[in-house]
Amino acid sequence: MKFQCDVLVVGGGVAGVPAAVASVRAGADTLLVEKRAFPGGIGVAGLHRTLCGLYPLGGASGPASSESLVNGGLVREICDRLAILSPARRPIRLGKVEVLPYLPDQLRIVYMDLIQAEKRLRVLFGTEIQGARLEAGRIQSVSAGEAGEIHAERVIDCSGDGVIIGCHPSLYDSVPAAERQLAGLVLQFAGMAGTDDVLPIKVPYAIRQGVESGALPSWLRFTTFSPGEGRDEGYCKVSVPSGTTNQEAGQAVSRLHDYLREVLPAFRAARLVNRSPEVLEREGIRLKGGYTLTEADILASRRFPDAVARSAWPIELWDPERGPTYRYPESGGVCDIPLGCLKAAAASNLFCAGRCISATHEALAATRVMGTCMALGEAAGREAGRM
Repeated sequence: MKFQCDVLVVGGGVAGVPAAVASVRAGADTLLVEKRAFPGGIGVAGLHRTLCGLYPLGGASGPASSESLVNGGLVREICDRLAILSPARRPIRLGKVEVLPYLPDQLRIVYMDLIQAEKRLRVLFGTEIQGARLEAGRIQSVSAGEAGEIHAERVIDCSGDGVIIGCHPSLYDSVPAAERQLAGLVLQFAGMAGTDDVLPIKVPYAIRQGVESGALPSWLRFTTFSPGEGRDEGYCKVSVPSGTTNQEAGQAVSRLHDYLREVLPAFRAARLVNRSPEVLEREGIRLKGGYTLTEADILASRRFPDAVARSAWPIELWDPERGPTYRYPESGGVCDIPLGCLKAAAASNLFCAGRCISATHEALAATRVMGTCMALGEAAGREAGRM
């Protein structure tokens, strides 16, 4: 089968759905292709529970609201729809940042509602992209495996893994695996003997003791714990080296589970009821764009005349040796992201949104969060849709 469209959006995740909706609203015949059977990507499957990058850094002491969002448009629409589903969930301050708690299933509902509201948007769920053909400075076609071949006037790579930009060396930059940020996964436990305010301290402390004794791999020392919706539920956010396979991660998770049941009474009867379906990379290949966002841009809260979105998150680097480190902008707390970071330099009809935009290793650590990726998706879809 062959598909024809004005705009092809690859990846129906955090950035992809806003990209597809914005493209349709700009008047383009749009096709969205997503490998999973549902929209939302790691925002749903990854068991994340907070949206980051929505609000200015170091904002007013009062609670954040939709009026204080650094990016409006579809970002505001998504947050407003989440608020309807969970009116009691308000932004919370964590140190110098504010985040919006959410339920993954509700984000899936919101994204599906956005898709279904656009009658001119075609969607292929459960479809993996196999490759793309770059010729004469354009993406000429995209292979969707058994689903067929796709011919699009413009292509937006929102896959997170860079499945389109990875088709040719001229389209991407990369960092050696050993220098990339730690990857991660989230574990959901049930049947715990009650959670309390002290457990988020007890769990990391116990794990560090396990690492020092040799009972656990060294990289598990960066594991954090947070309570769940009920008193018998909890989540462990585990960091693993970039490139760790799902099998290797599964073995480490089993060791961690056994260890926690042995040393902490709260975990004695705890069951691992869910986990991220795959290792979630924080960093991979990145677009070679018309402009590369830098660490200096983030720290200076730089403004650009061709800004299409704004970044409002510190440089959050998950170093393999030191764990998470944070660097905050000197002033302002909000950095513009120019259109050049979303447009490929070597392919005139290729855009990118999400965590694969044109940015340095350090700048990516600020722009990869979900709130920013939503805005990047909308910006890419808007630009591609009206070309």
